[in-house]
Amino acid sequence: MPEPSSKPATTTWLHLLDAAPLPPGARAISSVDLVVSPGGGYAGVVSDKVLLRVYSPAGGRLEQTLSYPLPPSARAVALHPSGRRIALCTPHQLQLVDVDTHSVHTVDVPDAHKALTFSHSGDVLWASVEDSGGKISVRAYRAEDLTPISSAVVAGMPDAQHSLMGHPTREVVAVEVSAGPDGSWVSFVELDGDTVRESAPGVSRDGAPFSLAGFAADGKSFAGVTNEAVLSWSYPDCVARAPHPLREALSLEGWSLCWQAARTASSLVAPVSDEDAERFKLVVLDGTTLEPAATLDWEPRDQSYLHGVHALSGEHLLAVGDRRLGLFELKRS
Repeated sequence: MPEPSSKPATTTWLHLLDAAPLPPGARAISSVDLVVSPGGGYAGVVSDKVLLRVYSPAGGRLEQTLSYPLPPSARAVALHPSGRRIALCTPHQLQLVDVDTHSVHTVDVPDAHKALTFSHSGDVLWASVEDSGGKISVRAYRAEDLTPISSAVVAGMPDAQHSLMGHPTREVVAVEVSAGPDGSWVSFVELDGDTVRESAPGVSRDGAPFSLAGFAADGKSFAGVTNEAVLSWSYPDCVARAPHPLREALSLEGWSLCWQAARTASSLVAPVSDEDAERFKLVVLDGTTLEPAATLDWEPRDQSYLHGVHALSGEHLLAVGDRRLGLFELKRS
């Protein structure tokens, strides 16, 4: 179990609640391989690209609530906040699966849907789309029947990686378009009645990529991570705040952030690795100020290689290793 490497006035540690072996063929390291429902009530792991296993942290255990066979051509998957609906897209179709009735609603789509997520309310399914000309847009569908509502064009480069991040209290979604060393672009759109429109100025960093790391619990700010620092902006005006260079602040010379972080109800947890990606630590930051609160050593016997951490409901974290999933609770005393 990870233990604190230092003992500040408030001691922070991770308590291992449960673990489950990774399903055969699972590579839970990308958006299509591991998905979390809005609110963090459910997490889905895709194995061999064709079987979705859904887990819930309820009761402090990794309870498998369902398994569902995916079409081999599935490109993205989203879980409804209820855990009872699944949305998925193939190159030419969008599907909505009702787990209880086993019904599948399918609509044809002309353009590539590259990422999906439900809204916090579960009423809207958001999709990021790239058309044949390379134009990128965000589309809103009614989550009950996939009726198209509206769409808005957003910034980004063609043939890039897309990810979506829903707002915790509003019908707003952030779409991140990442083109590796060429940079990252984040746009915000909201559903206003039956119209999708831009809700904030957005953020772009040409030649300086970063990854989104979640909204604060009150929705008034959001964070991102590079390999060196944690970044933050206010929302909805998207004013940049001072970055948090963790290497200098925590004496982590020779260590790098892993371009990924998880935002729980009260903290932001960011994995860091040494130059050879053989040793890992977890840096815990205060969820409001983003000031470092603790550095936790990651013991190899726990998970071996650490692919990432994902925030579930409350203070739960799902850690993904080479061989298993670990359900942890972030605790303080």
